[in-house]
Amino acid sequence: MRIQSFLTVRAVASIISCILGAALPGLAMADEVAFHLAVEGGGIAGGAPTLRATEGDSVTIELVSDNDMELHLHGYDIVLRLVAGAPGAFAFDATIAGRFPVEPHDHGGGDHGALFYLEVYPQ
Repeated sequence: MRIQSFLTVRAVASIISCILGAALPGLAMADEVAFHLAVEGGGIAGGAPTLRATEGDSVTIELVSDNDMELHLHGYDIVLRLVAGAPGAFAFDATIAGRFPVEPHDHGGGDHGALFYLEVYPQ
């Protein structure tokens, strides 16, 4: 008798992670998480979201803006310069847990507050 198995790649990775995790505590499989946001009129189209990831994830936050601007991801200290109409992205490994604002930097001295937040949860 032949038994067929229909496990997804993610299910197999999860099983391997559990087996290795038992043998090697602290080892976990990283996920790739991607977000796509549009900045319109100085704010996030549709409202300011809170993006969520887990420590160890490979994170990409792709943005496109209707104006030139510079964004700063606090905590990770990453700066992204956007040119109006052209996509740009923060791409990094989530190595620090916490809640981090992404703020525009206005060299004219204005403080605009956070456009959105990134929350990175511990493993």
